[in-house]
Amino acid sequence: MAATSLVPLDPAKTRSTVSVRVRFDETDAMRIVHHGRYLGFLEIARVEWLRKRNARYVDWAAMGRHLAVVEASCKYMQSARFDDVLDVEVDLVELRAASLRFAYTIRRDGVIITEGMTRDEINSAPPHPNSCPLFGHDCPGGETRADRCRLAEAGLWGNISERMGGTS
Repeated sequence: MAATSLVPLDPAKTRSTVSVRVRFDETDAMRIVHHGRYLGFLEIARVEWLRKRNARYVDWAAMGRHLAVVEASCKYMQSARFDDVLDVEVDLVELRAASLRFAYTIRRDGVIITEGMTRDEINSAPPHPNSCPLFGHDCPGGETRADRCRLAEAGLWGNISERMGGTS
């Protein structure tokens, strides 16, 4: 059974694009971007996606909350080269209890050269990994309540639900 998002996602609000210029150190001897460097482009887009929604990763980290990439993939259609300007589009496609899934499209001059995906888990450091600021106590019980607690704890529920067309 395929996972579905906890809140309805409005595609007009879940998508962002950032431009990056390929640096020399991201290329091989033929000045073609090394396949492993594309994940860095995805990370740039993901962090900017969060920043545009007033969800600064550095603020979460200071509170002991993190988004850990637990799955990533890229499909390469064409190579990027040194000094290319790439438009990296990122779209939140799934919002779950303790994870988010993003889809990416990398374009050069409007042509798709790479597609990718990441799934990020929401992790919290002790001493309150299961505490729920939304309700002011630990979150035993129903999935919806626990889901909202984890999202609120990570600083995501208010930011994402409001900006993606969901309700709190």
